[in-house]
Amino acid sequence: MKMTKKKVLALALCLCLLATVAAGSLAWFSAEDSVTNQFLIADSTGDDEADFSVDVKESEDEGTNWSDDGLTYEDILPGQTLPKLAKVTNTSTGDTYSQYIRVTVTLTGMNWQAAGEGDFTKSLTGLNADLHLVVTDYDDATKTNTAVFYLNKVLAPGEEVTAFEGIKIPGKFDNQGGEFNLTDFDLTVKAEAVQSEFILDEAVTYANVWEEAQAAFAVANMKHPLEA
Repeated sequence: MKMTKKKVLALALCLCLLATVAAGSLAWFSAEDSVTNQFLIADSTGDDEADFSVDVKESEDEGTNWSDDGLTYEDILPGQTLPKLAKVTNTSTGDTYSQYIRVTVTLTGMNWQAAGEGDFTKSLTGLNADLHLVVTDYDDATKTNTAVFYLNKVLAPGEEVTAFEGIKIPGKFDNQGGEFNLTDFDLTVKAEAVQSEFILDEAVTYANVWEEAQAAFAVANMKHPLEA
């Protein structure tokens, strides 16, 4: 069959368009993959458990029964020694969160120093030898006696220490309404913890662990009540 020049050109154009459409439908084989690394801080695992934590419990019966609530002592007398065991425990989960510990003991409601022998920490019986007293003070306006201790050891996960075992009421107190009048008072024990690893400059050395602890709390900007 003879084709005119116009028909040949039209057929060539049609073939060109078909080739263009066919080329446009091609796709390259490809694939991709990714990995996301999770870096979870303490308390972020979502299981409602505290991964980095510290706990204070009290007992008045030689440590047989421990309570998270404060104890109440009634009908106390001058010269009496009241059993009050205060236990601090590193309750962090796992075995990676060792802690420096600070314990602040606050007695409010009385001028304890006036009737005691020096600061009120002298009235704490069975005071743990590993607790190093760094500062104590009395605020007359609020009748608050405060003492700050640092533990002279690193507390491992699950490890516990008894801060003290009781408190002795000074014999100078009386019920005559004068300077040494015995009134109701509150004794509060507060434990704070900060990580003991990767917080201090390894180039700096300390003579005692309690000094390391004090420096670590400063790095973490965790001030105690007697710091400005």
